[in-house]
Amino acid sequence: MVAVLFVYGNINFFLEKESHGSFLIIVFYTGVVLLPALALLLYRRIESGMKDAAELEFQKVLLENQKNTIIALREQRHDIINDITLAAAYIQLGK
Repeated sequence: MVAVLFVYGNINFFLEKESHGSFLIIVFYTGVVLLPALALLLYRRIESGMKDAAELEFQKVLLENQKNTIIALREQRHDIINDITLAAAYIQLGK
């Protein structure tokens, strides 16, 4: 679209000998200025979304590791309590 406006603006400028006040030339140069800015904004938004997705995936893995650690600690606690109970029973029996 920008190329079409550029070609039409140049043809119109050279054939009609108009000054730079032509509406289409203004639209073209506005597009030339705005398109890179919009492309940069879109790129940054996509890049930010990709970083957020990577951070979310990292947090999911970290949460899963923490859950597994808690389960392992609970099992160890249960084993330690059983050992203490057994030792207390032996002490009471005098062995």
